[in-house]
Amino acid sequence: MQTGQPYAYANGNPVSYADPSGEYPDCGEGVDDYYLVNSYYFKKPEGGHDYADLFCGNSKFGFRHIRESDGGRRISNFPGEWPAFNYSIGSVERAWTGKTYDPKRDTWSLHEKLYLCNSAENWYKPFEFYVVDAPPRKDLPWRIITAWPDWEKQQTGPCPTGA
Repeated sequence: MQTGQPYAYANGNPVSYADPSGEYPDCGEGVDDYYLVNSYYFKKPEGGHDYADLFCGNSKFGFRHIRESDGGRRISNFPGEWPAFNYSIGSVERAWTGKTYDPKRDTWSLHEKLYLCNSAENWYKPFEFYVVDAPPRKDLPWRIITAWPDWEKQQTGPCPTGA
């Protein structure tokens, strides 16, 4: 656990900003829209488990859509940048706690409360993290359309128990 620096908690586990497992995706020019960035294990809405794939995508879905949203600041301004953002996607996918189906778009919107914590300075900042998944169609698997945090006001005190 880091001290003196903010750290995020998800499902009781600290998100390490030094974690090398969250390498920034290689979705540069010329990389196919369906190049696989990551697969996230999740609970299916009808029961059982599966994987939701994050592809490089384009302006309408996937990593490129997430990266370009909010003028490119959605990931770069996220504390811990891509490794923590990637971890947050995985945390929401595993939990499937808050879920809403949109029949018009045929998508599932998932969300979970997470926390950015700084024990040295005795504060935490709650946020709801959202992920939108599309179920399988034709030859496409479950896939991630977009993801984003919705920040709440910073609070004084220790990180909430169970965060």
